[in-house]
Amino acid sequence: MQSELIVLRRREMVLVSQVGELESRLKLVQRSADRAESLASERQSQLAREQEECKMRGEKIQRLEKRLLFVSKLRDGCVNVLNSYRLESGVDALLKQNLAEVERQLASANERIAELEVSYVYSAVECKTVCVWFLC
Repeated sequence: MQSELIVLRRREMVLVSQVGELESRLKLVQRSADRAESLASERQSQLAREQEECKMRGEKIQRLEKRLLFVSKLRDGCVNVLNSYRLESGVDALLKQNLAEVERQLASANERIAELEVSYVYSAVECKTVCVWFLC
């Protein structure tokens, strides 16, 4: 009986030792599980923050795209006005050039008219002289 008691006590000690080891392992596993759960919670929080930041950046990109579109339209309008001004100033330069040419032609025509008037007067005077000479 005593030997059975010793065997039982040894078994009890082994079992107590195994229970201690198992409890120790259980605590390690629980700590690991707690760390994993904490890490998962942190990652979920980080994911939520990054999703919110992504959403805000997307909204900012949309606002910037609208602003870019507005600025592009404004720039195109300014370019059109500038091109129109350049075209008008080019037309003005062409008109000024044409006007100068027309003024030169008018001056030439006036000179020719003056020459013709002189020639007419001279011819009329000659004609009167000839007529007077014929009549005489």
